[in-house]
Amino acid sequence: MWRAAALTAAATLTASASSLPGDPLYSLKQAREELGVRLAVDDQARALALLARADARLDETSRLLQQGRTDAAVETMLRYDQV
Repeated sequence: MWRAAALTAAATLTASASSLPGDPLYSLKQAREELGVRLAVDDQARALALLARADARLDETSRLLQQGRTDAAVETMLRYDQV
């Protein structure tokens, strides 16, 4: 039973990695990123986690623009500035 739950959780986390703002799993993606920053063992690991978060916002902005979702792209770019 616990294996099925673990597999479901892993599949959900994997699926959330490519989610965009407005997608159902996007909040899970953000929570995972925040956890990575908070659980960083040192300053270098924290910096790498923050860089990964910033890179994710740039990727999301690009993908949103490709989809013609300009308003969402602008909001995402503002979140990039916050990172």
